[in-house]
Amino acid sequence: MESYPPGGPEDELAILSAFRAEIEHLREITKTEKVLFIAYPAGFEYSFLQSMRARLSAQRNERWDDQFTFMDLRTAFADYSGIPVEDASHARVPDYMCGGLRITHNALEDALWQAALWKYLTLSSDEATPARPL
Repeated sequence: MESYPPGGPEDELAILSAFRAEIEHLREITKTEKVLFIAYPAGFEYSFLQSMRARLSAQRNERWDDQFTFMDLRTAFADYSGIPVEDASHARVPDYMCGGLRITHNALEDALWQAALWKYLTLSSDEATPARPL
């Protein structure tokens, strides 16, 4: 059985290095110190990134500083909806908030779902003013 990524540790390092380069590029074009990282839930994604960063740092003997500001969509949805965070499951998010998209556990589809939810929570229907402060 082949491991993921297909090429093993070398490909993993290449992927992480490319990810790091993309973050640096985003920092450069946005002229910000930190890039906003949005996820549902952010804690899961953050722990994955931290473990990958630790591996990259150890294997390359280099430090990778924290370059993200995090926004947890689960907490934002709970606040917006007036429900406790522990009750803010994917299933409780109404379809209209995500443009009819569903969580499928496919990375790209779930990223699109999260983007649609973020857009709904932060923009009004005219996309010019915030729908509600978070």
